[in-house]
Amino acid sequence: MKSRMIIVAAPSGAGKSSFVERICREDSRLVDTVTYTTRSPRSGESQGHPYFFVAKSDFEKKINESFFVEWALVHNNLYGTPLHQLEEAWAQGKSVIMDVDVQGFRTFKAKYND
Repeated sequence: MKSRMIIVAAPSGAGKSSFVERICREDSRLVDTVTYTTRSPRSGESQGHPYFFVAKSDFEKKINESFFVEWALVHNNLYGTPLHQLEEAWAQGKSVIMDVDVQGFRTFKAKYND
């Protein structure tokens, strides 16, 4: 596999997460990231699945520490992709596949134009 990163971008509710989850089960060369968020967990969600849930102050501290490769404010909640997850996958020779909204895609495209 030659790609280091595959971005699946679409509006909320388009099935991005379901697609990424399934293809990661089917192809061990692909690794999904776990996004951090300040929103509260919903029914059926737990820490690390599908998000790491953190307080706003913790998220802001991580922003200041350059912990995130990208982050965004979406519907009054913060969401961010941790850089270390990308670096760890690449060090293992894997490709990262992730689902992001259009705002996140623009950020990734600017940072990783290839």
